[in-house]
Amino acid sequence: MSKVPAGYRSDGTRIEIRSDDVAAARWLEEFLVPWLDPTDAGPWDHCVRLTVSDSAYTTLEREAARRVLEPVAGFALDQEALVLRGWRASGAWHLFDAERECFYRLRKGEVDIVTRPGNRSARLALMRTVRELATTRARLRRGCLDLHAAAFEV
Repeated sequence: MSKVPAGYRSDGTRIEIRSDDVAAARWLEEFLVPWLDPTDAGPWDHCVRLTVSDSAYTTLEREAARRVLEPVAGFALDQEALVLRGWRASGAWHLFDAERECFYRLRKGEVDIVTRPGNRSARLALMRTVRELATTRARLRRGCLDLHAAAFEV
């Protein structure tokens, strides 16, 4: 069985992946390569962790129920930003993604994704997070034009 890469490299950005769901890590590799290069070499600019745990998810769910959730712009979509609801505590944003049934905990250079066992849609949350981190640097470079594939048809 082949080893899952420790992370991915794109345009000078190195993103470490940690997951207790090996199947999700293998799916991510199939999805991202060849657009991102798999690598085992740091240093890492970002760390993305996928935690599959009923107790960790339930803890965040209970915390969210006690908080006033604010709308926070999350991921860049084709024409708008995906707005998630969340709260700030202990130096981190905690966001709930109802569609993917997961929580994101955001700290500088780190993203934790927490979901329940059996939730395969969390794989999309993992992919979306890595893709967003990889493309953000490219978007910030001068002279970079971010085009949707549909633009080539027009």
